[in-house]
Amino acid sequence: MSISWKELLIGRFRKRVNRFKAEVYIGNRVEEVYVPNPSSLEGLLTSGTPVYLVPFSRKGKTNLDLLAVYVKGKLVSIDSRIPNMLFKKALAKGRLKDFMGFKIEGENVKLGNSVIDFLLRRKEEYAYVELL
Repeated sequence: MSISWKELLIGRFRKRVNRFKAEVYIGNRVEEVYVPNPSSLEGLLTSGTPVYLVPFSRKGKTNLDLLAVYVKGKLVSIDSRIPNMLFKKALAKGRLKDFMGFKIEGENVKLGNSVIDFLLRRKEEYAYVELL
């Protein structure tokens, strides 16, 4: 997912429809948008709050993703996909000192009753990584 700042739209949050959908005002019209975060985001998504959206094409679904929300003078990312994308890119470019030489062995790996974001491997050494 690559985003150009020129593509960003600004709207105002109206209401959460379900875990992955919300309604926002863009100008005078109400648009249904995808919320890429299943958490409640209760303290962030309140009626009238400025939100940042990005066009995203999905067959038969919404064409906008809610990327961030502006709260108390700060822009807050709510897209739960971004930390994993950043980790993968930083790991591939060797920018994470503690993970030098590790490669991704698996993503969303089952461990007991949990699912962990990444299983890494460096020769015979393994590491589980969960991003928050």
